[in-house]
Amino acid sequence: MAVVAYLRVSTEKQFLENQREEITRFAEKNGMSIDKWYTETVSGSISIVRNVSYQGFWIRCAPVIL
Repeated sequence: MAVVAYLRVSTEKQFLENQREEITRFAEKNGMSIDKWYTETVSGSISIVRNVSYQGFWIRCAPVIL
C-alpha cells in the first residue's frame, strides 16, 4: 500500500518542514515510509475545491482513506 502525505500552510507563521518532520516521525514509528508528498502554501481564503495539490492528493487516496 502506498503512503502519501499532504502538507499545507496558509500563513507566514506556519512551516511545511515542521509538518514534514512530525509526519515522518509518525510514519517511522508505525513502520511506514512516505511514498509521495503533496505540499503547498496557500491562503486560507482559497477554496479547497480549487486547490490543485489537494485535488491530486484525494484523487490518489480516495479509495483508501484510513
